[in-house]
Parts: sequence; structure tokens; C-alpha cells
Amino acid sequence: MKMKLMILFYALLPVLAMAQPFSLDKLIKPVELKLQKINPAKLPNAKGNINATNVKQTRDTLYYFVKGVSIYSPVYVSLTAKEGTAPVKVSLHKMTWKKADREGRTNGNQQWSEKFKTENDFGIMVVPQEKPAEYTLVVWAGNEAKLDMPSVFSKEKTTNGGGNFFRKNLLYIIIIGILGLAIVILFMKLKNRKK
Repeated sequence: MKMKLMILFYALLPVLAMAQPFSLDKLIKPVELKLQKINPAKLPNAKGNINATNVKQTRDTLYYFVKGVSIYSPVYVSLTAKEGTAPVKVSLHKMTWKKADREGRTNGNQQWSEKFKTENDFGIMVVPQEKPAEYTLVVWAGNEAKLDMPSVFSKEKTTNGGGNFFRKNLLYIIIIGILGLAIVILFMKLKNRKK
């Protein structure tokens, strides 16, 4: 019975660990920002996934998180506050809410933005200087970069039979031909001397 309980505990451990990203503090209730595929009809030049959220913050701190980001995708996060809003502090977190990996404040244009790459999920913490604070939070994750890597196991294609071999090795063929000719001439001279 003890063994079955241990197996059940270890089976549920990943689910329990993912119950809340970055900490198990019950007071922190992060909001997931779900990325949606960009509609090409609305944004023809943009590719990837996006989330744009309008917020009227009345609490001291709000926590957000984004899941499912690929290391091969560029990520852009921006916060644009409503005109007349006091500066808003924004920080990005990867492992814990206690340590920010990147942070900043809205500038004179009421904007803050950051570009980066990361894997899986990351958190965003927003702390306004004055409440209420109205802002738009935008998260964009571009499409993964597709790199066509040649296979190391595929055979090299030839265009016209063995012609490709001769083109690649022309210098060696000429050197071998000159050496062969020199050997034949030396051999002929030695043969003439013996007669």
C-alpha cells in the first residue's frame, strides 16, 4: 500500500508543481495570458501568436504568465499606459517571482517594451506607482525560425554522371598528369642511355 501511495504521489507531482508558476504562494494568483494565432486578414504582415489585454488595475501588484513559448521564437512584451497615468513598473520573471530577470518602468510616452527569447513559460509582474492604473499589455511570440539543415547521411547529387567529380578535382588531375608525364620522360631518357 505504501508503495502505491508513493507511485501516486510521484505521478501527481508534476501536476501539483504546475498548479502555479514560479511559486506556491497562495496569495499570488497569476492570470494566464493565452496566446492566440494572428489572423492574417487583420494583420497581414504579422506572423505568430499574440495576446493584447486591457487592464484597469486597482491592486498593488498583478501577476501574469505566458505558457508554451519556444526558444526559436522571438518574444515581444509591451505595456502602454493610458495618458496621464503615473509610471508603472514592469518586471519579467523566469524561475521565481522574487527575482526579476528583466525590469523597467513606463517612460514619458507611457510605454515600456522588451524583446527576448525564452523556453516554455515566463511571468510578468506589474506594479503601478498610483492606483487605479489603466494600461494595455501586449505579448507577441513570433513563428519559430525554420532552418533547413542538410542531412549528413544523404548522398551528394551528381548533375551529369561523373562530370562533377572531374570539376571538383581538376587541379589534382592536372598535377597527377604532369607528374605522370615527367615520369614517362625520365623513363624514356634512362632507356635511351642503356641502349
